Amino acid sequence: MSPSILSYPTSIFLTSSIIVVLISTSISPVQCSQPSPPVPRLIQRACSNASITINTELCLRVLPTIPKVVAARDSFHLTTAIIESGISNASATLRYIEALLYEGGDSVDSDLGSGEYNAVAQCKWSFVDIISRFSKAVKEIRRHNYEFKATSYQLQAASTDYVRTCATGLAEVKFDDQVLLTGLNVVPIFGISAISIIRDLHNHDSTHRVEA
Repeated sequence: MSPSILSYPTSIFLTSSIIVVLISTSISPVQCSQPSPPVPRLIQRACSNASITINTELCLRVLPTIPKVVAARDSFHLTTAIIESGISNASATLRYIEALLYEGGDSVDSDLGSGEYNAVAQCKWSFVDIISRFSKAVKEIRRHNYEFKATSYQLQAASTDYVRTCATGLAEVKFDDQVLLTGLNVVPIFGISAISIIRDLHNHDSTHRVEA
């Protein structure tokens, strides 16, 4: 794999053992065993208040690594920060996928086999749809439209259906690219945690301040 594939703006991916932050052309691992500050209460609620199954442990490790999420002081700003971070992650993963598909600027130069190529190509369209769904959801939230069913539907579809389509295709051809898989695996963390906070906004139509 050529170094050019790693030339992307800041994006956050998390594996079971390390947090990997993609910055410019380098990958900087941060050991999860290092002491970390307490998780803000709003983030705790986002990671544990979901009606849809979420990997709570992974959620509590991912969201506190994102400055704009940690800085959010109410439910409105937390929701927008989470979804915007999800868009950034999905966009970086999409660019990575495109680099896999078009190594050297043309699909014929790709190192992928035909089955792998088709599976990764399907993931490309899954991520296009994920970004579209997340973008529609954050647009509604910014308008202070807290219609739970409509907005959560966009996030749930992105976090389940499109993730499943990509994951199934990769599994069928046993394509084990850790950057792509990690980018895929954290999509539900952003989508489902945001749904938890949107429910708060919908039910109470007010913000929830973090206790000092």
